[in-house]
Amino acid sequence: MARESELKRRPRDRLRGQEVVAAIVASCERMVGPSTIETLTSRYLDDDQVTLGRHGVGLRVRGDRGASETCWTVKIGAVPDARGLAIAREYETLGSWSEVPGGLSLALRSLGVGLPLVEIATFDTTRERWLGERGGAELEICLDVVYVTFPRRLTFVEIEVESQARDLLRRLVDEIDERFPDVTPSPASKLATALEGSACAQVLAKSTSLALSVDRVEDLGGRLADLLEQSTPIITPWSDAKGGVDQ
Repeated sequence: MARESELKRRPRDRLRGQEVVAAIVASCERMVGPSTIETLTSRYLDDDQVTLGRHGVGLRVRGDRGASETCWTVKIGAVPDARGLAIAREYETLGSWSEVPGGLSLALRSLGVGLPLVEIATFDTTRERWLGERGGAELEICLDVVYVTFPRRLTFVEIEVESQARDLLRRLVDEIDERFPDVTPSPASKLATALEGSACAQVLAKSTSLALSVDRVEDLGGRLADLLEQSTPIITPWSDAKGGVDQ
């Protein structure tokens, strides 16, 4: 299960976001090719008691609406701090729109997540993405325009920078604060922003104290991460390092 360090900022519009991203790109010593643009749909699921949300877990399927193959993601702890920095554990597996992949389904069932699952949020994201290097560290720089369609209609822009070098992200935060003081830290995750004011958000607000006590005793997110780390395929002894079969 990968561990991500991210910087998240909310410019007032796409134009301001482009100015900030241009400054970040200019600060890189090397860029890997031109930027890429894609639009993907994200659909989030939970049970009717918002069990995953109460434990800081997001369950998402994301992909092209017209494609059969999708990416299922579990993200644990992706809440930005007061400066817009977040650390999350993330598990991804390929699947389809029509069913939760088997290993992920088994992990959710074993931890008591209720069935059936319900859709809690849907949005389309148009993402422009750059890959660069600064100070020997790799950076993934994204400018997202998010169009929420459920449970309410909302559009917002977010800058997201990911790197394994957390000190570099802290320096970027200082630079953004100095050059673009109006570009404030993201107050919440994209999912939490989409849910604001919804029935799901009200359940989360009412159960804050309960969620904290349950976290201390059960740590559902941590146990889910452990199960998903164990669900990776076991390589057979006759497979070579490239994934082929040794005859």
